[in-house]
Amino acid sequence: MKTKITYTKEIISLLIIALVFINIVDAQIRVTEVKNGQANANVQGVFYCLPQTYLTFDIYFDVTIEKRGPYYQFANKYLGLNDVISSDAEHYEIGEVFISTFNRPDPEQFYFVEYGERAKKDELSVLLTLSESGFIIGMNELTEIEKIETQILEQTNNKEFSKQLFKYFAEDNFYKKIDTIIRKINIDTITIEKEIYKYSMAKKSLEQKAKEAANFISRIRENRFLLISGYQEVNYGVSIEYMDKQLQKLENEYLKLFTGVTMYKSFSKSFEFLPQKEKIEEAIPLFKFSGQNGVAEENDRSAQNVNVFIESNGVTEGISKFAEANKNDVNNLSGYYYRIPEYANIQLIFNNKVFFKTNKRINQFGVISRTPSFNSKIEFYQNTGNIKKILVH
Repeated sequence: MKTKITYTKEIISLLIIALVFINIVDAQIRVTEVKNGQANANVQGVFYCLPQTYLTFDIYFDVTIEKRGPYYQFANKYLGLNDVISSDAEHYEIGEVFISTFNRPDPEQFYFVEYGERAKKDELSVLLTLSESGFIIGMNELTEIEKIETQILEQTNNKEFSKQLFKYFAEDNFYKKIDTIIRKINIDTITIEKEIYKYSMAKKSLEQKAKEAANFISRIRENRFLLISGYQEVNYGVSIEYMDKQLQKLENEYLKLFTGVTMYKSFSKSFEFLPQKEKIEEAIPLFKFSGQNGVAEENDRSAQNVNVFIESNGVTEGISKFAEANKNDVNNLSGYYYRIPEYANIQLIFNNKVFFKTNKRINQFGVISRTPSFNSKIEFYQNTGNIKKILVH
């Protein structure tokens, strides 16, 4: 009976010693949240941080450019056209939207891993793996740093338009002007009138050139009629079709002088946005936009805000209180801080209408918790700071 009691006491004593030893070792490693630059003097350790999510909106804009023709004011007089472009203008519309995410260190989530001075080297065989940005990646084992894939969007180059929009505007800018000079010659009682012709070059007026262009359009249309009616040409294969297309192309070029030209192009701009947890379900301006000026300045009264509206999916709400209590427990011997990310619905709104929506993972909307102990092998996701693998000893 005494032997059993003795063995029991020895076992209890060994357990107490082991627990004390574990507490001493754990006590030599302390992870504290860095706030307001507060730090203990003469301590050794390293810093790590958790990532926060930024959004990049790559937005394409469609532009309609209207250029009036040089003879627009004579379109009705010579061609009977009323629906022509009478002034230069540009019209902007928001086209396709692409969204991508990237991470930067969260200034609110920096942590200091403090190593006690009394601990021995074999007691502190702790290996931390950090990324270049200071994100925690692994603990107590070598971990390969993940390759972060960056989404590269091909930007559409602005379409180059011909510098000479109206090909036949400047042709035959001068015409031959003939002045008749009558010179009278008196010989005795005979008077002789001699006509002298003076040739010079005069610049055509705008209306003269418009009238000539209208007459040329009439001749083109007449020739097209004669062509397709078989009066001027015998059809050999597709010859008539080809000639008709060429005449129609020429006619359209001359019509542009009266009707004007409408062109289309597109361009893209990128906007970075930082979602903030305290501004969930608020409309936050991303940029200003107007149909006349496109992406506008802040003082443009004709422009309206394009707003970002974000609402959390609420997946982590159920564990937030538990995790917060665990985080603030000073007697808890847990290890490193990590983050459980949250997902959110993202919308772009203009003129009170949603024109883009998606769902993305937003790290800073998630919950901060702590690992079970320091004496563990843990691998973290670099992009979120969440646990990927864990082995508790």
